[in-house]
Amino acid sequence: MGSWKKGNREGGSMKATGILLFTALLFLISGCAGSGNAVFSGTFEAEEVDVSALGTGRIVEIMVEEGTQVKKGEDLLAVDHELLSLQRDQARFALASLGEKIKGLEKNLETAEVNFERVSRLYQEGTLSKARYDEAENAYVGAKSAFQGALMDAERLKKEAAVLEKQIRDSIVKAPREGTVTEILYKEGEYVRAGSIVLSLADLRTLDIRFYVPEKDLEMIRVGAPVEIIPDAMPDAVYRGRITTVARESEFTPKNVQSKDERVLLVYKVEAEVENSDGKLKKGMNGDIIIPVKAEDDESSH
Repeated sequence: MGSWKKGNREGGSMKATGILLFTALLFLISGCAGSGNAVFSGTFEAEEVDVSALGTGRIVEIMVEEGTQVKKGEDLLAVDHELLSLQRDQARFALASLGEKIKGLEKNLETAEVNFERVSRLYQEGTLSKARYDEAENAYVGAKSAFQGALMDAERLKKEAAVLEKQIRDSIVKAPREGTVTEILYKEGEYVRAGSIVLSLADLRTLDIRFYVPEKDLEMIRVGAPVEIIPDAMPDAVYRGRITTVARESEFTPKNVQSKDERVLLVYKVEAEVENSDGKLKKGMNGDIIIPVKAEDDESSH
């Protein structure tokens, strides 16, 4: 949780009690009476996407490093698929061989069918025996069964090759979106199972800064209101953003709320969206959020 800005304590007495110091702190944070601004401290966050492996096996190559910017569909990591490729090639070879066999079986079926039709006519005319008829019928049924069986085998091999091809494609982990690689959880040579998270991506072009506002100051916080942010690491830089989220419920409530003064310590989580076009803002950085209270009040009075 980001802590609130403490401000300057010029003239602070070493003999001041803890209660007086805390009261002065709250005044400086929420009031900033001289400037007409409210100042809070927060932490920059980025929306991360966990990327999982779709295949199981040993990692043979990692194509990116932490901090690498990637585009959607770009290769990130490869899992060993040598055995899958061998099985796919075997299925394709068997399918090609079966294709030649099917051509021969189809010709046999055509011949058996023509012969059976001829024998059937002669048998009905009474010029051929029942034995000759049965022989022709059995030949036709056998040829038809062999042809249909080969077609079924071909369909099975096609599906098998397609499944293997998909597994080979899945062995290459691709970026599901544009972003920056923020964390890599495996190393080359390590074994990974399908479904395991292998790395994380985040879109760092826009960050959120999260801060907490006391209940008594909540009325100054409005979704869509502009804010200015000064990162701790870049005190001379000013970034602009807008409030996007205000929590409906308080957080970090004290266990024993005994007095009215203590109840003001209830805080609400607030988030503001900040453009990071220069890429200098990083996840985890801290910064001050400045809310122009007087400007907001003037607008609402018109």
